[in-house]
Amino acid sequence: MFANQNKMTSNKCLYLFAIAISFLLFSYSNLSSQNVDSFEYTGTMQTWTVPSGITEISVDMYGGDGFGALGYGGRLQASHPVTPGEVLEVYVGGEGTNTLGGFNGGGNAGSNTAYGGGGGASDIRRGGSTLNDRILVAGGGGGTGSNCGINTAEGGHGGDLIAESGCLYSCSSCQYTGGGGTQSSGGVAGPTSHGACGGNNDGTFGQGGSNVGFFGTGGGGGWYGGGSGCFEGAGGGSSYASTLATNVIHTIGVRIGNGKVYIYYNDNGNLYKNMQTNSQFSTLVDAISNAQPGDTILLLDHATESISTTLPNDITLNIPSNLSLTLDGFNLISNGIVVNNGNLLLINGASFENATGGLYKGSGIYTGDFINNGIISPGN
Repeated sequence: MFANQNKMTSNKCLYLFAIAISFLLFSYSNLSSQNVDSFEYTGTMQTWTVPSGITEISVDMYGGDGFGALGYGGRLQASHPVTPGEVLEVYVGGEGTNTLGGFNGGGNAGSNTAYGGGGGASDIRRGGSTLNDRILVAGGGGGTGSNCGINTAEGGHGGDLIAESGCLYSCSSCQYTGGGGTQSSGGVAGPTSHGACGGNNDGTFGQGGSNVGFFGTGGGGGWYGGGSGCFEGAGGGSSYASTLATNVIHTIGVRIGNGKVYIYYNDNGNLYKNMQTNSQFSTLVDAISNAQPGDTILLLDHATESISTTLPNDITLNIPSNLSLTLDGFNLISNGIVVNNGNLLLINGASFENATGGLYKGSGIYTGDFINNGIISPGN
C-alpha cells in the first residue's frame, strides 16, 4: 500500500508541476497582449464592469480545495461574450475548514477536527445573483477524512464535467465516500448504514452535501456539488461553461488553497480614447456618441471607418503622426472641417474616401493636400 501511495504522490507532483508550467505559459502569452484583472478570495461577492469596447473576455479560474489540502479545486479556462458596460458578479471559492465548507457551496463537516468541509466553487454570474445566472464555474474539491490515518482518505478533486468521487482515494473499498457532481445532478452521499454516519447528504445544484455527524466530510461546491462522506473523502464539485462559451478547457484537481479568478480582455479592439474621460472605444461612432461638446478623441491605432450617421457632438479628433485613419462616407468635407447636419468634427491628420464636396488644405485643423476622388493623404 505504501508503494502505491508513494507512486501516487510522485505522479501527483509531476502533474502539479506540469500544471504550473502550463499556467505560466498561459499567463505569459495572455499578459503579452491582454490586460488582466485578478480576484482573490474575500468571502463575499465581487463585481467587475466590462470596459468600453470589450465584447469578449477570457477567464482562468480555480475552485477552492477541500479540507486537508488534498481534495484539490478544479480549473476552467474559457472565452465568453460580454457587453461593454455590463456588471458581472465574481465569486471566488473558499478553502474548506475542519468543520465548515468553503465560501460558495462547500459542504459542512462534523465536529471531529481530523475531518473537514468541501471547497467552495468559483464562478462568474451575468444578469443576476442566483445560481441560475452562473455562466462559468470552477468546481471545489471534496473534504478529506482520516479513516486510515490523518488526512489519508482524500476528498475527490473538483472540476471537469464530472468531478471525482472520494472513492478514488478510499482505503476501505469505498464504503463511506461521496460521489462527484456532474452536469445534471449532485454527487451521491456515502452510505449511511454505519451508526456514526448519520446525516449524509447528496450534493445539489451549486452546493456540496453536508454531513455534520462527528466523522462527517463535506462535498465540494460546483455547478453541481459533490456528495458528503463519512470517515473518508467527500466528492468534488463539477465545473461548467455556458453554451455561449468557446475555447473551453476543463482540468480536474489543480488548486490548493482558496480559489482564484483571472479575467483577461484584449484592448487591441479599442482604437479611440476620450482624453477628457479616459474611456476607450472600439469604433469612432461609439467614441463620438459618448463624447461631450468640446471633447477630444485620440486615435490609438491604425483604423478604417465607414461613417454614415449623424455626429451628435462638436468634438476634435486627433491622429498621431505615426498612425493613419481613413474615413469613408462623410456627406460633406470642406477645409478640414467635417460638416454633418450642422455638427462639427474637427480633423487633424486624417484621410477621406468617398466624400462629397470639395476637399482643401486646412489651416491648422487639417494639414494635407487634396488629391482626387475625395481622397486626402496625411500632410506634413
